[in-house]
Amino acid sequence: MSTVTIPSRFNGPPASGNGGYSCGLVAAALEGPAAVSLRRPVPLDQALELLHEDDGKVCAFAGDDLIAEAVPASPLLA
Repeated sequence: MSTVTIPSRFNGPPASGNGGYSCGLVAAALEGPAAVSLRRPVPLDQALELLHEDDGKVCAFAGDDLIAEAVPASPLLA
């Protein structure tokens, strides 16, 4: 299991991680393009545990709280 931390300077709402930055860090745990869904406000300056599941999904947890889920996705083309 690995961890990521959202520094407080990357806040979105005042007490929560910026969604784009936070999703990018969680997506980076997958190889290739990913789609990320936030499930709760992202805590700042707290290690989030990244759990790699057998189906290729990565889940980010703060304690027992599911914060985000990343799944492999097809790249978006313009």
